[in-house]
Amino acid sequence: MKNKILILIIGMILLMGFISAGQETLGVFKQGTQVQLLQNCLDSSYANITRILLPNGSYYLSGQTAMTKSGDDYNYPYNETNLLGEYYVYGNCDESGNKTNWVYDFEITPSGKIASTGESILYFLFVIVLFLLLILMMYFIIVLPKENERGEQGNFIKVAGLKYLRFILIGLIYPLVLIILNLVNGLAINFATLSIFSGVIGFLFEIMMKVSWIFTIIIILIIGYNAIKDSNVKKQIDSIPRFRI
Repeated sequence: MKNKILILIIGMILLMGFISAGQETLGVFKQGTQVQLLQNCLDSSYANITRILLPNGSYYLSGQTAMTKSGDDYNYPYNETNLLGEYYVYGNCDESGNKTNWVYDFEITPSGKIASTGESILYFLFVIVLFLLLILMMYFIIVLPKENERGEQGNFIKVAGLKYLRFILIGLIYPLVLIILNLVNGLAINFATLSIFSGVIGFLFEIMMKVSWIFTIIIILIIGYNAIKDSNVKKQIDSIPRFRI
């Protein structure tokens, strides 16, 4: 059943790649940079942009906006590229004396690049593997001892060394979550339907990166505190007289 679900997801990713490949597109550009909107209209006296559909579903421009002519080519400098995702440009011209409507799209990503279908599948598989590893680590964090072993009277009888492995696993959880967020964000920015999540994931990633040093210091302090505490506990255990029969 799990294999069928995985095959279905991979098939959907491939299908999305084929659909996007068949659309007329201007290309992929970096977020926040100027995009030269181009259109070729043979023997046309004008070319206008009527509207631009933004990734959030709203429209930019109202009415006819004239493009600048250079031979049979027309261009319009577009600067409102802060939103991630696909933009659709609608316009018209009088190509060869006939009014012609045209439309094409372009995509905005943080880097100005977009991963191939194969790279997206690889990202997805990495996310699955790392997520399973995260669950496994959380399982061991739950089952490993949290404190030293006590006797029937409640006194410590043994220092539990495995609890330090638990602290190490807790420390590794944080960078693992960061890696997963980075991979998921990489997937989100490559699909227009998921690009709305890339901003949220990217913001969460940035916040976690900024406070990672605080988490690291806390883990080191916890380990140091327990090491000192366990050293005293071990001395107390060793000082208990052993009776021989």
